[in-house]
Amino acid sequence: MSIVTSRAILLRSYPYSETSRIFRFLTAELGVVGLLARGARRGDARGRGTLDTFDEGELTIHFRANRELQTFRDFTPTRSRRGLATDLVRFAGASILAELVLRHSGEEEAGALFEAVRTGLERIEAETAQDPLPRILSEGWQIVALLGYAPILDRCIHCGEAFEESADEVGRFDFASGGIRCARCGGERDGRRIGPIARTQLAALLENRPPDVLSGAPAHIRLFGDFVAYHVSDSRPLNAVGFLTDLLKR
Repeated sequence: MSIVTSRAILLRSYPYSETSRIFRFLTAELGVVGLLARGARRGDARGRGTLDTFDEGELTIHFRANRELQTFRDFTPTRSRRGLATDLVRFAGASILAELVLRHSGEEEAGALFEAVRTGLERIEAETAQDPLPRILSEGWQIVALLGYAPILDRCIHCGEAFEESADEVGRFDFASGGIRCARCGGERDGRRIGPIARTQLAALLENRPPDVLSGAPAHIRLFGDFVAYHVSDSRPLNAVGFLTDLLKR
């Protein structure tokens, strides 16, 4: 067993027993790690009783290879993100990033993924637009792309024909192939319809250029959620996407 210290972000915590908790951290060194924190529910160890979801800091653990749960030693917070909890939509957006990582991550993506999530949380919390949804979806799509699942948007996924920016062509989003079929290759009923405005806005979200207003915002959320369920989360919808959808219906 060795002692490992790394920058880390708390993604989730839940009770384990009357006195202990399970923490799930994203670390810059090891990717996602699960930790058993004995006594954490009593708050009898430094850092254990005051941790908030999305807190960032320096994590120290007792590490043993091939163990599902490592042992928590200490966490020194350097950045609190309590501002996310003051806005349910922003909190739901931050939760989407966390759930994406928890559903699909590995040590090979640790450094880049840590920076992407850290930056994404910062941007969602600091977003000044009245509607934070474009920023939330942009950060979500960028995590999806980092995990290796970016959809093909500039050409037909079947015939390879490039889409003209000025064209009014309505294609079909092919989830299995990970892109859009042009009108000539797409069937009338197969796949979700996606027009030029939605295609352009989706490309902007992936390129970290979120528009001020999303045309057909509910459709964008459904597309994101269905794409993630198909490619990232083993056919299981993200709970945070459902939470966000419900919030926007109120």
